Amino acid sequence: MMKKFMRVLGIVMSTVIIVGIMAACTSNNTSGNNTSGSTSASAEKKPVSIRFLWWGTDVRHKATLAVIDMYQKAFPNVTIEGEYGGFDSYQDKLTTQLAGGTAPDLMQLSFTWPIDLQKKGGFFVDLSKYPKLIDLSMFPNSLIDGFGKVGNAVVAVPTGASAYGFIVNKNLLTKAGVPLNQKWTWDGFLDAAKKVHALGGDYYFSYDNRKVDLFQKYLRPYLEARTGQNMIKDDYSLGFTRDNLVEALSYIKTLNDNKAWPPVSEVSSAASLAEDPRWINGKIASSLSVWVSSVLPGAKAIGDAADVEIFPTLANGKDTAIASQPAQDFSVNARSANIEETIKFLNYLFTDEQALKILKDTRGVPVSKKGIEVAEANKLVDPIITKCLKLGLDNSTSIPYCPISDDSEIKNAGQDVIEMMLFGKLTPNAAADEMISRYNVLLREMKAGK
Repeated sequence: MMKKFMRVLGIVMSTVIIVGIMAACTSNNTSGNNTSGSTSASAEKKPVSIRFLWWGTDVRHKATLAVIDMYQKAFPNVTIEGEYGGFDSYQDKLTTQLAGGTAPDLMQLSFTWPIDLQKKGGFFVDLSKYPKLIDLSMFPNSLIDGFGKVGNAVVAVPTGASAYGFIVNKNLLTKAGVPLNQKWTWDGFLDAAKKVHALGGDYYFSYDNRKVDLFQKYLRPYLEARTGQNMIKDDYSLGFTRDNLVEALSYIKTLNDNKAWPPVSEVSSAASLAEDPRWINGKIASSLSVWVSSVLPGAKAIGDAADVEIFPTLANGKDTAIASQPAQDFSVNARSANIEETIKFLNYLFTDEQALKILKDTRGVPVSKKGIEVAEANKLVDPIITKCLKLGLDNSTSIPYCPISDDSEIKNAGQDVIEMMLFGKLTPNAAADEMISRYNVLLREMKAGK
């Protein structure tokens, strides 16, 4: 999806250059040159129109429109035009607007977009130049540095956040003699799996026997913890050696051989952890998660038995490899005629108590300092989600985000090879050779077509 987005953008980049030159020559906008963050009284009273583009559900739309209405009443000179809908055509619409110089003042972006877009077109305002209008220290550094920075310029801020999580049935772990609230390692994960299965043949430590889970929740974080770098690097090369991959695959096979999860041939017909009778009835002890929001349904299904722990990592690894990421990002159009007024509204979304109460978690779990404070005081977010996110952010990876590792073809190739190994068709060594061979082909194609 991201490849298509950037390919379309590349086709129209010549238009961007022309429009940018014309705008530089003809615009009488002075707000973009005022980086002190000051706004005169006359400018505050001057009628201002701001366009705000986002995607989402009806719940997000209604909450955002209510906040816009509240802001316009507080600042009668400001009119904010909401442009919203579903996600299906959002990328194409945004690409066309950015290329044609008609993009809105404020934009909601997928967290994978801002850095690449800024490098290609310089589309977004450096928010660090407006310290009097927005205090960037309200956001976790990992989410700014990893997803919103190009050089020293901060071009995006997180609407909310997510992180890798680890939901457990604490009653079942206690029954199996597994300590709670520990700093989990992959070795400890294997040890716990053995203890839980020892309770009986129908007891399993983990729910995660789907091939998509085994790649995203096991192989990739194990490799990245071992190497301290992305599984696929931004130059389209592998971020691991064959020995690294054999080690990671062997570990996954060891978990499988020790009945850490139900047999891979018996993938549950349940749509999710929360609907699986084995989880509900206390026969499965845990599940790893790549989004904190997915923890809540599972927690509700088992009530007070639910808790969250730190996502496992390697005891002697080079990084935690515990990924955290923005739910989405906000960026301000560098070609806006009302940069300062747009930033003021952006700041309002993160700092106004009433606005935060209305928005709740419609754009992810709040991560601004005021957002966290309001969410906790008013119980806007379930405490287990808050705890899960805090554990993830406090132990977050230092590896910069690379979208190539998230490419669907990369994931699919890895998943298929893992499945072949667990069905006995490949040894870990043969699986490593097969996966590397597939990746080399894919990466050559991706690099040639970028």
